Amino acid sequence: MAGEERKNAAAEASKAAGRRKLPYSPATMAVGGVVLVATLGYLYTQKKSQPKDALIRRN
Repeated sequence: MAGEERKNAAAEASKAAGRRKLPYSPATMAVGGVVLVATLGYLYTQKKSQPKDALIRRN
């Protein structure tokens, strides 16, 4: 009986590392990732394209 309990415990422990329900669907997370990368890329290119004079305030 102890051997059988040990096998059941091992089976339960292996389930913990398995798949679980995600908080959002994979499609939603993919769209969110694309939007995030596009936003960061846009902001990076806009910062690089500004002339240095525009960054200096003149009074």
